[in-house]
Amino acid sequence: AGVWGWGQAPPKLVPLDDIAQVDLSLMQVLYTTGDRAAVVPIFSYDLPPEVEGAWRQVLIFAGAPGLLVALLVLLLVKEPDPCKATIQRPGQDGPEALDLEQCPTPEEYNSGSVWGSPLFRWVTLGATLQDLAFWSVAAWQASFYERVFHLGSETYSPWLAFAIPVGG
Repeated sequence: AGVWGWGQAPPKLVPLDDIAQVDLSLMQVLYTTGDRAAVVPIFSYDLPPEVEGAWRQVLIFAGAPGLLVALLVLLLVKEPDPCKATIQRPGQDGPEALDLEQCPTPEEYNSGSVWGSPLFRWVTLGATLQDLAFWSVAAWQASFYERVFHLGSETYSPWLAFAIPVGG
């Protein structure tokens, strides 16, 4: 396998004057140096035959429990009625129950009035920060395995492909 190992192609140096002719949907620019850019194929893994289709099996194995959980949630979890919720209005001492006349209609939600709800803004902010943290860790994890444990991507990729969807 040499220096590059399985799943890695050595970079090709392309003159910057010719970079416009490179199909960037198939190639990735790693870095530039002087008047040249180092490019590598995006999907040129050159995996051994016994590993070639393994990622599909991992995704099927990891996806099946998710489909089961989705079916259970669909059948067993009842969507809460937003009109029976309580709301804390600015300047008010305590929460009050919403009555049906204050309940927003679907048209009001679609018109953007939902952004006026502090609950909606906090839930959206929390989901955004959680997503940012998750993808930050996921992006860092592969390089960590390579640097610290000297593992190749053929070793840790199946485990990450399983752990990320299952463990969240």
